Amino acid sequence: MSWEFAVGVGAVKATVLCVLWYNRRRIAARLAGVDMRRVARGVARELELSPDEAKRLARSLDAHERKVDELRRHNAALRQRLHAAIRDGAVDATALDELFAGKRQLAEQAYAHVRDEFMAFHAGLSPQQRARLAGLLERHAAHPLFRHPLLP
Repeated sequence: MSWEFAVGVGAVKATVLCVLWYNRRRIAARLAGVDMRRVARGVARELELSPDEAKRLARSLDAHERKVDELRRHNAALRQRLHAAIRDGAVDATALDELFAGKRQLAEQAYAHVRDEFMAFHAGLSPQQRARLAGLLERHAAHPLFRHPLLP
């Protein structure tokens, strides 16, 4: 193998690694099944939203993603506390009740956030857009964004 070929392969690998590193969050979201920008564009197109409505939806979904990330981080901290309690042998009913009270509180916060965002979005839709939204939700019921029901 010539050194020019080896340098070319190295340059291609370096370029690919840089692109992957630069897009790591988008790639991670896609692997997790949720790309909020793509969801916002798809919903805006499906519901035939005006540009202003589409921007509001994108901002709302972005805020939703930030809120969910915050809740995920808090949930991870609770999980770490549970793991530490298990390691230390300090697991009893009271300790578990305290840990899972925090998890229940997180679930309630997440539900209230999703409910409020959905109600604000739904209120601005016309009857035709509401029908299209229902059809969209029915078609994509297995999508990670729509997997969880609005009610707890």
